Amino acid sequence: MNLFLCGYSVYYFIALIIECYLLAPLLIKHNNISNLIVVVIISFISTVAFEYVRFHDGMELPLIVYGSFPPLLLFFYLGIYLAHHSRDYSLLLPIVMTTIGIILGLLHMQYIKDAFGVSAPGQKISLYLFDVGVILLCMSKKAEQRYRDNILTRTILFVGEISFGIYFTHMYLIFIADRFFPHLRDSWPAIWIFSILLTIGIIVIAKKIAPTFSKKYLGYR
Repeated sequence: MNLFLCGYSVYYFIALIIECYLLAPLLIKHNNISNLIVVVIISFISTVAFEYVRFHDGMELPLIVYGSFPPLLLFFYLGIYLAHHSRDYSLLLPIVMTTIGIILGLLHMQYIKDAFGVSAPGQKISLYLFDVGVILLCMSKKAEQRYRDNILTRTILFVGEISFGIYFTHMYLIFIADRFFPHLRDSWPAIWIFSILLTIGIIVIAKKIAPTFSKKYLGYR
């Protein structure tokens, strides 16, 4: 039942997609700066509320709750907004946002650890500046014009094309690494590299062996 309701691990994202697309007609109809401000307020307030429950009250919420549309709607709507508004803004804006945002995020994580004695994985109010900055950087018209075709950008493009499959598969590889290679547990870079490379390898093989099945049922585009 938990899996069916998208409450198991990363599958909360399926429920989030459904929620966002149900809201899409309304968001597209009211695609303006006023609505963007409203969405920002909704995301901020819901995130603060969830953080209070998680860290102050010590109640760990399931992903399907704090990964639902209220705190994450900003990212979906930002794509809708930028699709119909100018993307010709200065690259300095997203660069400054990401730099300040990552610093605030690290300070916020340390504060939570010092104040409540717990780690703070996942989205937090301090990371919105970083997240939005990265989105603006990737969506910038100026960044698009600076794109050059080389082995690095082709690799990034390939990973982006199969990112949906990576997202829904990588957790199983992390479980495998944790089960059969326990020495990797204490090294985040090692387990990350192991899981991502193995995940990409599985997707590439699946696409070659059963392209139609893997695309239709596994999301390996």
